Amino acid sequence: MSEYKTTFNYWLTHRILPNIYYANLDFIYTNVITSPENLQKFMQEAMQKAIEMAEGNPDIEPPYPIDEFSLALQGSTADTAVIVIAFPKCEKDLDCVQIAFPLVFEKAKYYTCELSSNPLDGEKFFIIGAWEQAENGLKHINYGRQEIADSESFGNILIEMIYDEDDYPEPDTDGQYEGQE
Repeated sequence: MSEYKTTFNYWLTHRILPNIYYANLDFIYTNVITSPENLQKFMQEAMQKAIEMAEGNPDIEPPYPIDEFSLALQGSTADTAVIVIAFPKCEKDLDCVQIAFPLVFEKAKYYTCELSSNPLDGEKFFIIGAWEQAENGLKHINYGRQEIADSESFGNILIEMIYDEDDYPEPDTDGQYEGQE
């Protein structure tokens, strides 16, 4: 697994949000996900924590201003829907550009869509990842390279992964790692 420097985006999407999400699942599903206003407020508070965590650490880029997160509910019914949150900046390598979670509490999991690039030829591609609760904190699972053009296709891939277990891709075991805040 490649190592990269700590960034605001990394702290927000790979440490703070998954830790808050799993530590407060009942609260998240009863008070946050049910209200776009609460979800915006939740994201802004997490962003502030990420800014504090990234401060003073070596950065690929400094924290960037986010006035509002783009929220989308995707799926044909409430039983097969995901909430996708897009980040307004996605040009940098190793940047998480979207996160998502199922609307159905019983399927709760935290997903990421990250922009990466091939170190040999610089070709850019997207990787879907997921965070799960593990014995010693949280475990990150890498589902590998995906053909993703926009947030709608990310949402559609997740709907298949989450609600159609037969089409669920096998994770790339080389990309697994555990960590906790």
